[in-house]
Amino acid sequence: MVPKLQREDYTVGWVCALPIEFAAAQLLLDTQYAPFRQGPNEPTFPYKLGCIGSHNVVIACLPVGRPGTNSALSVALQMRSMFTSIQYGLMVGIGGGVPKPKNNLRLGDVVFSQPDGAHGGVVQYEFGKDIPGGLRRTGHLSAPPEHLLNALQTLKARHSMTNFGFLDHLSKLTRPGSPFLRPSDASDVLFAASYEHNDSDEAVGCYECAQESLVNRDRWQARTGPVQVHFGTIASDNRLMRDGNQRDRISKELGGVLCFEMEAAGLMNHFPCLVIRGIADYSDSHKSDDWQKYAAATAASCAKEILLLIPPVANLPRYRTHFSLEGVPVVKEFVQRPAEMVQLEKALLPQPDTQRRKILALCGLGGIGKTQLAVEFVRRCREEFSSVFWLAGDTADSLRQSIARCATRIPKGQISEDSRQYALSASGNVEAVVSEVLGWLAQPDNTSWLLVFDNVDREFPSLDAHAYDIRKYFPSADHGSVLITTRLMRLQQLGESQQLGRVDRAQAQAILGSWYKHGYGQRLFTVRRN
Repeated sequence: MVPKLQREDYTVGWVCALPIEFAAAQLLLDTQYAPFRQGPNEPTFPYKLGCIGSHNVVIACLPVGRPGTNSALSVALQMRSMFTSIQYGLMVGIGGGVPKPKNNLRLGDVVFSQPDGAHGGVVQYEFGKDIPGGLRRTGHLSAPPEHLLNALQTLKARHSMTNFGFLDHLSKLTRPGSPFLRPSDASDVLFAASYEHNDSDEAVGCYECAQESLVNRDRWQARTGPVQVHFGTIASDNRLMRDGNQRDRISKELGGVLCFEMEAAGLMNHFPCLVIRGIADYSDSHKSDDWQKYAAATAASCAKEILLLIPPVANLPRYRTHFSLEGVPVVKEFVQRPAEMVQLEKALLPQPDTQRRKILALCGLGGIGKTQLAVEFVRRCREEFSSVFWLAGDTADSLRQSIARCATRIPKGQISEDSRQYALSASGNVEAVVSEVLGWLAQPDNTSWLLVFDNVDREFPSLDAHAYDIRKYFPSADHGSVLITTRLMRLQQLGESQQLGRVDRAQAQAILGSWYKHGYGQRLFTVRRN
């Protein structure tokens, strides 16, 4: 009899876009578990349940004929709503490669999304503003959680040695008679970027394409085996890339990407995950299905290997809440402040060796980027906290309402139903709800939350009826993390502080550009400089 677990037992979400990717993933499960009975609240997408190593995994596939970023996000959010203990995810499948002499990327190779100084591992290449001369890309996609990046470092080290276990998993998928067998290397051909596929009626594959347009890769970087693993930036958007010239142009503009795909950009800011792509073509007009199954197999094999390197979730956090963007200001374009971000992480991230309360006041003039930096910190580090609550601090009343609304996200049974209902209907005693939420945060074993008090700018004490003492809204326990954005220098005395002050020329221009549209920021900056 197939065993059956509880929904709360599943901690990893694995997302695929194509049936062949879904099939490869299922074959690598160590054990398959029984599905749940179909009901009105069940997912509308295909899924399988099982375990890999010590991880219980939900493998989900996008509905047939519905690729793209929006479909991927919809599936991921449904999956997390049904399996509430999922901690992180993997986006696994095929992609189109960007071959260069320095990477010598070939069909069947695997690409992992890895952050660099400019990108979080995935970039949405068609998202931005149309300006004279082209597209100005905006926005920033979050990097994978820290524990996934740690596993990635371990995998990179193993890749440079001989004990890279993914080949064992791949051998299981490529046994004689398997649909995932490796095609002949003779079919792995690369044409010059400017040479388009001969799509005449008589053309089959690339047999009628001009052989003189083939790229000679004999002098490219030496390879260590038939399948290699690469780490870097993945370009993602809703359009299928099949143009060699455009492929190379976009890659150059983004500082070098390794592959193109169509789903990951929808996930990164909402579903913390690592993206793993097997290379099935070269993102040009010479696309073929020949390598898709094998590429799906290599990607799935690497995904299993990365899971085996991640420690199990020993005790699911009793106090973990779903991350929500409710109340968080929309920041379309983040002005990078790497030094300040490091200071925030050092001051506020939970530390295993101490559970003392951590408070940081982020001070500076209005419009200098305090809220923007806080939003980016929350996006990047949300998985390090069991709960993140964003609170509107502009008035005492708005702060109380923000705290009260947090009650709906607290797990059932840990707070009264009256408080949960208040957050839904806004009728009742708000002070009582606030007190109960703060009491929940003060529980002795609820130690890894983050509160963000945004726009605390009213002097207290003062004659201002909307002013308040922020300390009244701190949980009483000596644990947790508190971030305050404020113009009030006196709040520095509450804990650590960080002053956002002068910026360099590029940052100043970016800030002006976020204030003024249609290029006014550029012109103002030019006038001031002159």
